[in-house]
Amino acid sequence: MQTASHSRLERFAMFLEQSISSIFQTTLPSAKKYDKKPLTPAQRAYLHEKIDKLVAAGVLEQCNPSKVKCISPLTMAKKAHEHGGLTIEELKHRVNDQCIAAGLNLAFEGLPKRNEVTTSEHTSKKPMPKQKWRICQNFTKVNRVTEIALMPQGDIRAKQQALSGHRWLNLIDFASGFYAIDIDPESRPYTAFYVEGKGYFQCAKMPFGLTGAPSTFAHMTTTHLHDFIADGTLELFVDDGGSGMDEFEEGIEKLEKIFKWVRERNLSLSASKSEFFVTEGIFAGGKVGPNGVTTDPAKLTAIVNWEQPENALNLSSFLGITGHFCNLIKGYAWIEGLL
Repeated sequence: MQTASHSRLERFAMFLEQSISSIFQTTLPSAKKYDKKPLTPAQRAYLHEKIDKLVAAGVLEQCNPSKVKCISPLTMAKKAHEHGGLTIEELKHRVNDQCIAAGLNLAFEGLPKRNEVTTSEHTSKKPMPKQKWRICQNFTKVNRVTEIALMPQGDIRAKQQALSGHRWLNLIDFASGFYAIDIDPESRPYTAFYVEGKGYFQCAKMPFGLTGAPSTFAHMTTTHLHDFIADGTLELFVDDGGSGMDEFEEGIEKLEKIFKWVRERNLSLSASKSEFFVTEGIFAGGKVGPNGVTTDPAKLTAIVNWEQPENALNLSSFLGITGHFCNLIKGYAWIEGLL
């Protein structure tokens, strides 16, 4: 049965992207136009390498200074919750450790003794992965004069609940989704930025951060996938898609429908971020599974391991992560206000 199912699905493998350069390009109607911090040597090397890859893939292109219409500077943000994260039990122990260090009462009473095997998996003896950064572009100047109608994504909690309680899940991620959309040539000079030692660049594909980017991407996905969203075949939140089922054959049929539609619309899915026939997984920032919706351990790990902020910028970054759980924390607005 599984062999037959494999043969039914393998013909769709070409749109599961393996690299940025292999992303299919989607044609959309013409859209409206839409003080740099010093970098460390490691950040500079990472940025230069990433810029070269994006230029080679056609996502960025060099821009003559005389053509620049607006400069939107880059910042390098540390990827704080890129990996799987600690277990919930270990997270509770670490919170208690911090309470003890601060002279406070324990946050969690009656915890079982630490599992030495589990804890050792996260000690400093384990080789640390190479540090990566998220390259962010500040489009404040452009966004001040850009107005595009919003496209609300719906109730994220309701979508997560709709995927929970099933035996299996199929979770799909659109490959570097925004990069599937071209920016009009006349609008590109408004997305320019400067890289020391390399010059000016502009975006040939739609970057994250523009006022109209989420609406434009949502327009693309809903235009191509609205039938599946309407009949419950697919839950969609920005570039995350999910489908829940209790029967194996039902899951195969849903995948065939989705894959066929994606191929016909010349879209791309991320092979590395998509998961098929799993019992639980991450959808729209939450962990969904047969027992309901829980928090993403990776985000909780980032919060617990976050060093005490020493300036306003670090505090702002920390609150950016904790804000994801604001509706789950009693009195969050009051606590945030004090900080």
